[in-house]
Formats: sequence, C-alpha cells, structure tokens
Amino acid sequence: MASTVLEPCSLSPVFGGRRVLTVIPARAAYRGFGALMMAAITGCISIGGTQERRLIDLNDGPLDRRLQVAQEYVNEKQLTLLRASARKQFPHLTDRDIATLGLTWQRLLAGDGEHVMVVVTFMPESKDVDAKAVADYIGDQVRDELRPRMRRETSHSFLMAAPPNDEMQRTSHG
Repeated sequence: MASTVLEPCSLSPVFGGRRVLTVIPARAAYRGFGALMMAAITGCISIGGTQERRLIDLNDGPLDRRLQVAQEYVNEKQLTLLRASARKQFPHLTDRDIATLGLTWQRLLAGDGEHVMVVVTFMPESKDVDAKAVADYIGDQVRDELRPRMRRETSHSFLMAAPPNDEMQRTSHG
C-alpha cells in the first residue's frame, strides 16, 4: 500500500468553506518536491557567471555633498548612457548581458568614517564574456565622470568659505 502525506485541514471554497482533509499520495508529493528542488537548483545554476562589482568611493568634501553627488549621478539616464558605452566598447555583449549592468549608490559607516560610494555591478549571462574587463571599463568611466564633479564642488565650497577680497569689494561697489 502506498504511503500518503496528509495536508493540514484547510478551508476549501469547493466545499462551501467547510474544513476538509486533503490527501496526497506520497509518491506524487515527493515527485513534486523533487521537481520543485530541481527547478530551484537549475534556476540558481543558470544565473550566469561571476558577478563583478566596482565601488567608487566619493571621499572628498562634506558628507551631505557627497550624498547629493551620488544621488544625482545614479539615475536611469546615466545607466542608459553607461550601457550604451559598454555596448560600443564590447560589441559582442548581448541585450541580456547589458541588462545585468547595474548602477546604485550606498552609504557605509566604517571604522575610518562614513563613506558614500557609487556601485557598478555586472553579471553577464553569457559564459564567454570577460565580466572583469567590462566592470573595470565602466568603473573607470564612472570614476572619471565623478572626479571633476567632486573637485568642482570641493573647490566651489572652498571659494564660498573664503573671506572676501578687499580689491573685489572696492571694484564691485564702484
């Protein structure tokens, strides 16, 4: 005789909301469980190759300004531009590979203080893609685009905090 798995009582709309006991043959339950586990394992395996992540630390200037720069930079338009740049530099990337390129920002409290970072992630589905090269390329591009913004903002903040020049005051007041 085949063993059975008993499912706890549940309300069933088929029986007018009365409690019923559902009986499932054990073979079917284990077969279903096996199929479910295979689907889960296969799903995990087919995720792709390695994930590459590049952290661009915005470490110049006050914290609120670094947060503002990161939040302004990380947006869909910027991600679209980075994806187009990756496609141009690496024409063999598929649409599915390009879609795995991500751009986010994060705030991290570490032993040496608070860090604001822009994060580039790339996890291509194709096995023949050099994920490291793509992530390095995009990470360098992001770093190069953010560097002048941080310098400009830091020097702008410095100029705003500098005492007024007497010569400038005389010429501006006429």
